[in-house]
Amino acid sequence: MRPRYHRTGDADPGKMDERFGLSLVKKKIMRTFFRLIRWQTLLFLILTQFLVKYGIVAGLVPDRVLFLTTSDPSFIFLVISTALLAAAGFVINDYFDVKNDLLVKPERVMVDVKISRNKVILLHTLLNVLGVICGITASILAGNPWFSFIFVALSLFLFYYSARLHHRVVGSVFLIAMFPLIAIGLVWLFEFSTLQLPMEYLHLKIARVVAFYAFFSFISVLLILLVKQLDYLHNGMEDDRSFIASIGKSKGQLLIFILIFLCAGLLLSVAPLLFYPTYKVTLTVLAMVLILLGYAMFELSVAFREGNYSRVSFLLKVAVLIGVLSMFMLNIL
Repeated sequence: MRPRYHRTGDADPGKMDERFGLSLVKKKIMRTFFRLIRWQTLLFLILTQFLVKYGIVAGLVPDRVLFLTTSDPSFIFLVISTALLAAAGFVINDYFDVKNDLLVKPERVMVDVKISRNKVILLHTLLNVLGVICGITASILAGNPWFSFIFVALSLFLFYYSARLHHRVVGSVFLIAMFPLIAIGLVWLFEFSTLQLPMEYLHLKIARVVAFYAFFSFISVLLILLVKQLDYLHNGMEDDRSFIASIGKSKGQLLIFILIFLCAGLLLSVAPLLFYPTYKVTLTVLAMVLILLGYAMFELSVAFREGNYSRVSFLLKVAVLIGVLSMFMLNIL
């Protein structure tokens, strides 16, 4: 016979076990959700967009204090929209790629294993709709309702890419690397349409700096993705449709070497000119990034023999983080 509990301080062991079980289920659901939406990548996109606005733009406008103290709800909706649409793209990508993932990396599969396909579609639809709504709201608040079509087109493109292009386009990795570039470009597009700057050359100055960081982000993310594909290929986890698999391991490593060299050349030739007269700070950040890129090239040559690409990926990620955070130096100088 089950004992009765009269005092409020006593707890029913059965109910405690039930609550504990429910809490574990909730934690598993949250972990699955955050893995599906690639929360680390979303944080990187959000950080990048905030640094573009409050680092680059705020650091170059004539009245910095007024710019920083003026509320801008359209920017908040823009950031939320970008994050939601990116999350929707990641979710639907996992949905369409589940069969391939079961073959090459079954331990990472979540669709049909930890979450049903119907729930994945529902989650994608919810994120997509909310992302488009936030994008339309941002466009209206910025005084440019025509910008709404950008978010609708971006939503449709991400779905079409996951459903069709992801399986057909060998160089689809380049399209994935375009997303940070798009996120940075959207911030500048909204700021360009709302800023009332007295000097035309200032618009050009900001545009050049934004373009520099956008291209740097594109090349850096592309490098990280290619190194990841090279690692998967070396360990037999990559399928034949990947870009690295299509060109071969040796050519893939050579391409990564060339891209790192081009990235270093871009930094050496363009950065000192863009950030004049702040040479001391520019050269310090530049030296840190170049050292990391050089060390990454050395580790890449070692990894080609040993097969451990984790250090290469880590060094590239640190270099990207330092490069992106350097946007803020324009605001404090």
